[in-house]
Amino acid sequence: MPKLTVEQRKFWNVIKYEYDRNKVLKTNKDVIRAIKISKRLNKVVEPLGTYIINIATRVASQKNWNRYVYLDDMIAHAVMFMVKSIMRFDPTKSNNPRAYLKTCCNSSFANYINHEKKQHTLKVDLQELIKNGQVD
Repeated sequence: MPKLTVEQRKFWNVIKYEYDRNKVLKTNKDVIRAIKISKRLNKVVEPLGTYIINIATRVASQKNWNRYVYLDDMIAHAVMFMVKSIMRFDPTKSNNPRAYLKTCCNSSFANYINHEKKQHTLKVDLQELIKNGQVD
Protein backbone atom coordinates (compact mmCIF):
# COMPACT_ATOMS: atom_id res chain seq x y z
CA MET A 1 0.00 0.00 0.00
CA PRO A 2 1.45 3.41 -0.96
CA LYS A 3 2.40 5.85 1.77
CA LEU A 4 -0.05 8.57 2.71
CA THR A 5 1.00 12.20 2.71
CA VAL A 6 1.09 14.16 5.96
CA GLU A 7 -2.20 15.85 5.08
CA GLN A 8 -3.87 12.52 4.33
CA ARG A 9 -2.50 10.98 7.53
CA LYS A 10 -3.98 13.82 9.60
CA PHE A 11 -7.33 13.35 7.93
CA TRP A 12 -7.13 9.58 8.39
CA ASN A 13 -6.41 10.06 12.11
CA VAL A 14 -9.53 12.20 12.38
CA ILE A 15 -11.53 9.36 10.82
CA LYS A 16 -9.75 6.61 12.75
CA TYR A 17 -10.11 8.13 16.20
CA GLU A 18 -13.69 9.30 15.59
CA TYR A 19 -13.50 13.01 16.22
CA ASP A 20 -16.59 15.08 15.56
CA ARG A 21 -17.69 13.71 12.19
CA ASN A 22 -19.90 16.70 11.47
CA LYS A 23 -16.87 18.98 11.33
CA VAL A 24 -14.73 16.67 9.18
CA LEU A 25 -16.21 17.45 5.76
CA LYS A 26 -17.00 21.15 5.95
CA THR A 27 -15.05 22.45 2.95
CA ASN A 28 -14.42 21.23 -0.56
CA LYS A 29 -10.78 20.58 0.39
CA ASP A 30 -11.92 18.18 3.11
CA VAL A 31 -14.19 16.36 0.68
CA ILE A 32 -11.39 16.12 -1.89
CA ARG A 33 -9.10 14.69 0.80
CA ALA A 34 -11.74 12.11 1.69
CA ILE A 35 -12.11 11.21 -1.99
CA LYS A 36 -8.36 10.75 -2.36
CA ILE A 37 -8.22 8.54 0.72
CA SER A 38 -11.21 6.55 -0.54
CA LYS A 39 -9.54 6.02 -3.89
CA ARG A 40 -6.34 4.92 -2.19
CA LEU A 41 -8.22 2.45 0.04
CA ASN A 42 -10.52 1.45 -2.84
CA LYS A 43 -13.61 1.96 -0.67
CA VAL A 44 -15.68 4.92 0.49
CA VAL A 45 -14.67 6.05 3.97
CA GLU A 46 -17.46 6.57 6.49
CA PRO A 47 -17.47 10.40 6.64
CA LEU A 48 -17.67 10.58 2.86
CA GLY A 49 -20.51 8.04 2.84
CA THR A 50 -22.39 10.02 5.47
CA TYR A 51 -21.79 13.18 3.45
CA ILE A 52 -23.20 11.51 0.31
CA ILE A 53 -26.32 10.38 2.19
CA ASN A 54 -26.80 13.92 3.55
CA ILE A 55 -26.56 15.41 0.06
CA ALA A 56 -29.11 12.92 -1.30
CA THR A 57 -31.50 13.70 1.56
CA ARG A 58 -31.10 17.45 1.11
CA VAL A 59 -31.64 17.30 -2.65
CA ALA A 60 -34.70 15.06 -2.11
CA SER A 61 -36.26 17.69 0.14
CA GLN A 62 -36.21 20.30 -2.63
CA LYS A 63 -39.60 21.27 -3.99
CA ASN A 64 -39.16 19.62 -7.40
CA TRP A 65 -38.53 16.15 -5.88
CA ASN A 66 -40.41 16.00 -2.57
CA ARG A 67 -43.86 15.18 -3.99
CA TYR A 68 -42.97 11.71 -5.28
CA VAL A 69 -44.30 8.65 -3.46
CA TYR A 70 -41.17 6.57 -4.01
CA LEU A 71 -38.77 9.19 -2.64
CA ASP A 72 -36.97 6.71 -0.36
CA ASP A 73 -36.22 4.50 -3.35
CA MET A 74 -34.98 7.53 -5.27
CA ILE A 75 -32.64 8.46 -2.41
CA ALA A 76 -31.27 4.92 -2.23
CA HIS A 77 -30.72 4.86 -5.98
CA ALA A 78 -28.99 8.26 -5.86
CA VAL A 79 -26.69 7.21 -3.01
CA MET A 80 -25.69 4.09 -4.92
CA PHE A 81 -25.05 6.15 -8.06
CA MET A 82 -23.05 8.81 -6.18
CA VAL A 83 -20.86 6.21 -4.45
CA LYS A 84 -20.09 4.71 -7.84
CA SER A 85 -19.48 8.13 -9.38
CA ILE A 86 -17.32 9.56 -6.60
CA MET A 87 -14.56 7.10 -7.40
CA ARG A 88 -14.45 8.60 -10.91
CA PHE A 89 -14.16 12.19 -9.64
CA ASP A 90 -10.92 13.78 -10.81
CA PRO A 91 -9.68 16.53 -8.44
CA THR A 92 -7.20 17.77 -11.08
CA LYS A 93 -10.07 18.74 -13.40
CA SER A 94 -12.42 20.22 -10.81
CA ASN A 95 -12.12 21.41 -7.25
CA ASN A 96 -15.86 21.38 -6.48
CA PRO A 97 -16.98 17.87 -5.50
CA ARG A 98 -20.18 19.21 -3.93
CA ALA A 99 -21.48 20.43 -7.29
CA TYR A 100 -20.42 17.14 -8.88
CA LEU A 101 -22.33 15.13 -6.28
CA LYS A 102 -25.44 17.31 -6.50
CA THR A 103 -25.45 16.98 -10.28
CA CYS A 104 -25.08 13.21 -9.96
CA CYS A 105 -27.95 13.15 -7.47
CA ASN A 106 -30.27 15.23 -9.66
CA SER A 107 -29.54 13.13 -12.73
CA SER A 108 -30.08 9.96 -10.71
CA PHE A 109 -33.47 11.22 -9.54
CA ALA A 110 -34.46 12.12 -13.11
CA ASN A 111 -33.34 8.70 -14.37
CA TYR A 112 -35.32 6.95 -11.64
CA ILE A 113 -38.47 8.92 -12.47
CA ASN A 114 -38.10 8.14 -16.19
CA HIS A 115 -37.67 4.45 -15.35
CA GLU A 116 -40.82 4.51 -13.19
CA LYS A 117 -42.76 6.24 -15.99
CA LYS A 118 -41.70 3.52 -18.45
CA GLN A 119 -42.76 0.81 -16.00
CA HIS A 120 -46.13 2.52 -15.46
CA THR A 121 -46.70 2.80 -19.22
CA LEU A 122 -45.93 -0.90 -19.69
CA LYS A 123 -48.33 -1.78 -16.87
CA VAL A 124 -51.14 0.31 -18.35
CA ASP A 125 -50.59 -1.12 -21.84
CA LEU A 126 -50.62 -4.69 -20.51
CA GLN A 127 -53.83 -4.02 -18.56
CA GLU A 128 -55.49 -2.70 -21.73
CA LEU A 129 -54.41 -5.78 -23.67
CA ILE A 130 -55.81 -8.06 -20.95
CA LYS A 131 -59.04 -6.03 -20.82
CA ASN A 132 -59.50 -6.35 -24.59
CA GLY A 133 -58.89 -10.10 -24.43
CA GLN A 134 -55.74 -10.03 -26.56
CA VAL A 135 -53.57 -11.57 -23.81
CA ASP A 136 -54.51 -14.39 -21.47
